[in-house]
Amino acid sequence: MEAVPEKYILYAEDDLDDRELVTEMMQKAEFPLHVICVPNGKETIHFLDGLQKGEPLPCCILLDVNMPVWNGLHTLEKLKTHQRYYELPVFMFSSSLSRADHDQSLSLGAVNFIRKPTFSAEMKAVCNQFSLFCQKNIRRKQ
Repeated sequence: MEAVPEKYILYAEDDLDDRELVTEMMQKAEFPLHVICVPNGKETIHFLDGLQKGEPLPCCILLDVNMPVWNGLHTLEKLKTHQRYYELPVFMFSSSLSRADHDQSLSLGAVNFIRKPTFSAEMKAVCNQFSLFCQKNIRRKQ
């Protein structure tokens, strides 16, 4: 396994095109960040549990709602009930239009529920916001 970067976003998404686009846009963001992608929620927990002592946790986690194995809501619930991960900022980042998904995400502790943009320019703007969020949180911890 490759060394974990000091500053990164963990992105749980089953769609390869979405993973590639977000990764590309995060590299072009105002404060570029590495993106580590996993294909589902269970792999999110597996990745986090596999971090060695001293390896940093992600500055935030992006979860798609509709994924195989463990969907985003189930994964969010697992993260927020785990002592080591409950303070990690989690954003639901999904194409879901469901008000129930939105409301349940926020009630389970997501920072926000953000609908995936359909246009590249909008995706770039959203990725810039994630980048700024992480930059502010990194500064706050120092």
